[in-house]
Amino acid sequence: MSWVEKLLDEAGPAAAARGVTLLGRGTLRVEGGGPEELGSADAVLGRMRAFGGKGWVCWVSRPERPDGGDAVIVVDDARSLPEGTVLWAELVAGDVSLHVRHVGPRWAATTLRRVVDGPPEHWLFAHEMVCDGGGLLRYEVAWREEAINEPDGDGAGGDAGRVWRPWAARLAGMDDGQG
Repeated sequence: MSWVEKLLDEAGPAAAARGVTLLGRGTLRVEGGGPEELGSADAVLGRMRAFGGKGWVCWVSRPERPDGGDAVIVVDDARSLPEGTVLWAELVAGDVSLHVRHVGPRWAATTLRRVVDGPPEHWLFAHEMVCDGGGLLRYEVAWREEAINEPDGDGAGGDAGRVWRPWAARLAGMDDGQG
């Protein structure tokens, strides 16, 4: 058992009470080398519709839904998204998720994939959150090992050791609380 597993074994009950459980070693990979830049609301909707899946969307163009709800809606099938301007969104289809963020005059769309081939690069944790009004969001959070860089006496960076830190999270599933 590794030191991380021992620590988690001891901290397990407290972590579980907060909706966090260890999934084990694995890898989350950013596809395409980084975020894809999208220049229009139509391009964003096209990218999300092509991805499909389910998730949630926060709209800029809809301060309220027709039913009086807020600007965030749950999406069961992104292929049938209505027209509008997306502020941010997260969709999931199996081991792949799409994260969209409005950044300045453009949008960044990042695709994360959980991969099982090759040596594992991360510790993966499941994190569940209860939504207002019911339902549950399930995330996979990847922790990776990084160097701790601290300035040396001459101002240059030095390697002060290594530490595990949260690196990325992806929407891994959701439950609308209806059944």
